[in-house]
Order: sequence, then structure tokens, then C-alpha cells
Amino acid sequence: MADNYLEKRMEDYRRATSARSVVSRRGLLFPAVTVYVYPADAEGGEVMLRTLVAAGYKVSFGVTDASRGSALAGKSGARYYPLMPEAVAADLAGRGEPLAAVLMLGHDCRETHACLHPGRWIYVGDAVPGLFCIEGQTPLGAAVLATALAHPEVKL
Repeated sequence: MADNYLEKRMEDYRRATSARSVVSRRGLLFPAVTVYVYPADAEGGEVMLRTLVAAGYKVSFGVTDASRGSALAGKSGARYYPLMPEAVAADLAGRGEPLAAVLMLGHDCRETHACLHPGRWIYVGDAVPGLFCIEGQTPLGAAVLATALAHPEVKL
């Protein structure tokens, strides 16, 4: 029976599909949440990616230094997109994964990444007028807050 379960999970993984919801260790049911992090090679980026992946989120990211993207993907378990934002948006739409949030790490990318159409924009760094900002936190503290704030049930 376990072999059938593992085979099914591997088939889902190969097809890049997964369940519509994730059950946490405490038995709580969470909807599948997709987030995009940019630039993940900024300070605290790896911690952000690992925290979001550990929470069960579908995490995609982009970087400013393309040589670091594959290494970050391998360390964190997140999906690296070495593509232009329009191609990222098209791929996510093709997968049926609407973005709950774009997490911006010290770089306001709303103009360049507007085509992603996230449910919300969350900025991690010094306050920026017109944006919801997480400031004054350690990288792990910012990642935990971002994980909660990116969830669609949380009202800002």
C-alpha cells in the first residue's frame, strides 16, 4: 500500500501537480498557497524560501544574479524561474497556480512584475509608502510573518 502511495506522489510530482490543500503536522487543513519571492538572492532570501516551503506553500522565485538561482533551488526546495516575469506568469497560469502574494525582499518590483497579478504585494525591508511592509525583523522573523501574511485568509 505504501508503494502505491509513493508511486502516486511521484506521478503528481512529475506532472507538477499536488493536492489542493495541505495538512499540517497539527492536523489543520490549509489551502494550497502559491507565492513568488523576488529577489531571493537578497539578504535573508534563503531563510524566506525554506520557511515558506516548510509551511507547505508552493514557492517560486527569481534572482538578480542568475548564477545563484539553481543553488538556492537545490537548498530550499523552491522552484527557480530564470525567466522574464511574463513567462513566469504564463507558466503559473498554465499550472493553475494563482499567486496569493509576491514577497519583495528589499526591492520594489511592482512595476516590472505587475503581470504576475498577485493577491497582494508584501515588502520586506524599510518602509515604502503604499506597500504593506515587514521591517525591523531578523530574517527568520520576517519569514514567519511573511508566511502568515501571504495566506489568503489573512485580511490586511
